[in-house]
Amino acid sequence: MEDWFHNNASTYRRADDTLLVSSRENFVVAVDYDTKQVKWILGDKTKRWYVEFASLRALALDVARGSHVPIGQHALSIAKDSNLLLFDNGTNSQHQSPAGFLRPFAEARKFSLNLAANLVTELWSYPGDMSVFTPFCSSIYEDAPLSYMLDYAVLGGIPGGNGVIFALTSTGEKVFEYSYPTFQCDDAYRSLPIHLEETAFPTSNVHLANISSRAFVGADDNASIAGLIITGTAPKSLVIRGLGPSLPVDGHLMDPTLELYNSAGELIRTNDNYNDTPGLAVIQREGLAPSDASEAAMAPVLAPGAYTVILRGAGNTTGVGLIEVYDIDLRNSSKLANLSTRALVGKGDQVLIGGVILRGNQINRILFRGIGPSLQTNGVANPLRDPVLEVRDQNGVVVKSNDDWQNANNVGEIEATGLQPANDQESAILMPLVTGEYTTILRGKGGTTGIGLVEMYQLGL
Repeated sequence: MEDWFHNNASTYRRADDTLLVSSRENFVVAVDYDTKQVKWILGDKTKRWYVEFASLRALALDVARGSHVPIGQHALSIAKDSNLLLFDNGTNSQHQSPAGFLRPFAEARKFSLNLAANLVTELWSYPGDMSVFTPFCSSIYEDAPLSYMLDYAVLGGIPGGNGVIFALTSTGEKVFEYSYPTFQCDDAYRSLPIHLEETAFPTSNVHLANISSRAFVGADDNASIAGLIITGTAPKSLVIRGLGPSLPVDGHLMDPTLELYNSAGELIRTNDNYNDTPGLAVIQREGLAPSDASEAAMAPVLAPGAYTVILRGAGNTTGVGLIEVYDIDLRNSSKLANLSTRALVGKGDQVLIGGVILRGNQINRILFRGIGPSLQTNGVANPLRDPVLEVRDQNGVVVKSNDDWQNANNVGEIEATGLQPANDQESAILMPLVTGEYTTILRGKGGTTGIGLVEMYQLGL
């Protein structure tokens, strides 16, 4: 079936009581609000609508010399100076012949309408240098006079990897820019500015939204073991994943399996291949299905308490694996308060790497610990003798590092938590953190190896 019109936007023009409608395939058309009669059309005169239909051709406005006619446009609005504002994508008709012009660039444009002279003049465009290619979707809207918010919805074209939303002041200064992943306009934003200056938002402490650890998964007792603590009173919905084949490292775990134990040491859930888990629909709904069918995942609903997750290789195989725990109900009053992972700490890609994603709008304190020597008292025969711990931000920049915890510049605060390591050679980092993504790296000083434990505690819950 032919998509002849493809309506994608409309706006009201108070100056002459008309409804302006955008047909991506054809033109911008003005309809009298009371009589419903078409008053004028603005569009590419090489397209089918103009070439074949005399009734439409008679309503066409002319475009002033040096101005661009809008093609494949989106996001009509009337600016504060009563001129027509739109996003000109430059894309010709997809379902009509002749299809009209096709430009290799897109620009936001503003036009003046001189209906007495049947003439449209381009007053402004952005960026004005033919450098942007975003052929579909996209938008521009005015905030304060001559200040705009724009969205490039499929930057680089279909399928598109990223969209960009940003704002311009009246002087053309870009005051913010936000890039987001997208695919074929699936995540396009209408960049309508809203003002929340007088709005009182509820505050929430920064809390753990995702915690993870990557390490070498050995055989038998050298499996990767993660502990997590849920505080509060309400059950907590989680997604737990065990990854291997999808990791971009040599020697990854080929067929990971997951085991979940409660605080009594009872096995309460297992999974080998995630497609076989009872919680598959939840995992898929949250967009957390692993990319390899042999990877493991589960979606338990857990009462507050302590739990242990064990990541192994099927058939006692070994390799680098990743345990991830996602909180999929951040509005829940219960919280993920602690994650610890014990694994064989090697060299290179086989160091113990922890990840944490924090969400919320108030700063909270997180304590990170790197444990080794004191594991011997728990029967670990080959503990990491001198662990060194780093915390990095989402750009990979080292935020803080520590070798021996008593050398920390806030050792008194660490001791005040009551969670200081038992051995002087172990590491601890206590710091306030805001919303963001952070990585911990635990390695042996001087390239030494052994069983190590990395822990993250959220304080003040």
